[in-house]
Amino acid sequence: MAYYIRHFGIRDGKVSHKELTRAIQAANLPGSIHVDNKEDGQWTAITVYAAKKTPAAYIERCAVAPGTIGEKAIQEFQEEIDELKPESAAAWVSEYLERVKVIYAVQLLEGIEHEDAWPLLDVVQGAISDAVAGIMQADAEGFMNEMGEFITHDFPDGVDGLVRAAVLDAAGDWHAFDLDLANKKQRAAFRDGSFQAEIVAATALPGVRAGSEARSKEGSE
Repeated sequence: MAYYIRHFGIRDGKVSHKELTRAIQAANLPGSIHVDNKEDGQWTAITVYAAKKTPAAYIERCAVAPGTIGEKAIQEFQEEIDELKPESAAAWVSEYLERVKVIYAVQLLEGIEHEDAWPLLDVVQGAISDAVAGIMQADAEGFMNEMGEFITHDFPDGVDGLVRAAVLDAAGDWHAFDLDLANKKQRAAFRDGSFQAEIVAATALPGVRAGSEARSKEGSE
């Protein structure tokens, strides 16, 4: 099954394949860009090759406008909003998607396992993010906010490691913490909104701003 990382851009920034190539060269990484499809002089599909011409990722660019594939994709994500957890982040994502002007869909290919493939793809995605701003979503992981922090939880059971996550406070600001994917109690509190409830209660008090320490403490219990 294909695995995707998606960039939902709030400005229709365009990144030429020459700009991506220069970014790769500046990072001193082995790799190249091949343009697979163009429209009006701008690429709509490229393949990112790691060293030895190994295909690492296929990237499609879809503008979000009436009658486009991009508009259909946004509608499909909106239809699945109720499945996202926590609910506060789901509502935030729903509102954010209404502002999206372009989608860059990154499909990982077999070459992503190459030694230099992920650093290479990070450079390419960084250039895209700089051009379009916005938020990201990764299959079987979740949505991320504009700071790259996970705000919804789609991680399957059995995974481990730390990821940067965030919850909303009473004023609509994000509070980040390290989410321990091996800690079932912490993951459950993130999904069901317990972390957010704690943040909202704390930040509702005059002059109080809750930090990540409370979440870290609860997660370690």
